[in-house]
Amino acid sequence: MEQFLAKLSDFSHSEKEKCLSLMEKERREYVLSIRNEKRKNECICGEWLLKTAAAKSLNLRAQDIVIARSERGKPYLKGQDLFISLSHSGNFLAAVTHQSPVGIDIEIIRDIDSRIEKKLYTENDLETAKNSNDPLILLKIWTAKEAYFKMLGTGITDLKGISYKDINATHSVKDGLLITVVE
Repeated sequence: MEQFLAKLSDFSHSEKEKCLSLMEKERREYVLSIRNEKRKNECICGEWLLKTAAAKSLNLRAQDIVIARSERGKPYLKGQDLFISLSHSGNFLAAVTHQSPVGIDIEIIRDIDSRIEKKLYTENDLETAKNSNDPLILLKIWTAKEAYFKMLGTGITDLKGISYKDINATHSVKDGLLITVVE
């Protein structure tokens, strides 16, 4: 498994243009139709990060990597036996490649608004948090659930539908980010 972390500002204009030119037509048209410039930039840079990450993992050139999307939007590699996942938070992007299904989620480290607890956490999750000395536990539970649904490719549907204790998550902290990977 390989993880890749980048800032949006790390990507040059020429890399973005190259990435757009290498996208499949339907994806390129979708990305170019996005009106929010930050979101458009995230999509382009995210695609390039996935291409370069997969190329590195497979010892190929980025232009030889074809990224497609499932009907629910999960990115996958056409014609390759490598699984990928992508996340963004603030001005950061993270990608992961692995030989088996994988999901990644990153979040800028911050406090969780108590008003959203009812939407995110099961009773078991809240009990885990209550019994933990880890100041990041609520954020870890949240990112683990998002990474889990990314791994499944179902879209983030029901965060209360799974308990943290049932997810195989690894967490790391870098550059003020919590990085969570689920396999």
